[in-house]
Amino acid sequence: MNIKRWILLLPAFLFFNAHSAFFIREWLVLGPIHSTAELMFVKPYINEETLIPSYGEKFGSYPWKKAESDDNNIVDFLKFFGNEATGFNLVAYACSYVYSDNEAVVRMNLSSDDGVQAWINGLKVWQNNVYRGVSQETDIINIHLKKGLNRIILKVNQDNGGWGFRCSIESDFQLKATVSN
Repeated sequence: MNIKRWILLLPAFLFFNAHSAFFIREWLVLGPIHSTAELMFVKPYINEETLIPSYGEKFGSYPWKKAESDDNNIVDFLKFFGNEATGFNLVAYACSYVYSDNEAVVRMNLSSDDGVQAWINGLKVWQNNVYRGVSQETDIINIHLKKGLNRIILKVNQDNGGWGFRCSIESDFQLKATVSN
């Protein structure tokens, strides 16, 4: 490629790479909920569309607890729940509130171990019933963020092996995450 062509393409290259990944590190977590292989992905254990969780609030005998992702931006449910997370066919929910200065369509990158579903401000935007590790594959979802506080709820299934997720949002403006609504 000659230098003139490279210089002409440089602004486009910079534009398309201007988006940075904002990893959501703080979450409210609920679980582990024991289920069956047939129900864990299809049964709603909470009202995913309308629930607005708060720290310490109980759902049945399960309180919403604060969790933070590790150095690889992964929330590891096996470490977080400890002995409570033994067995198969488990479900956990995670919620974070993301503040945006702008209304925009952005890209959410979601990796899970195992199946995952996602709701943004009560609207179901994704479901992927898979058996995989967190770093094996990333789901890429275009989501709409409103200006102000946006509620993200994830439902993550556990079949066997590892159990957790990682979530980031790519945008060209600053985002903030909190567990307070």
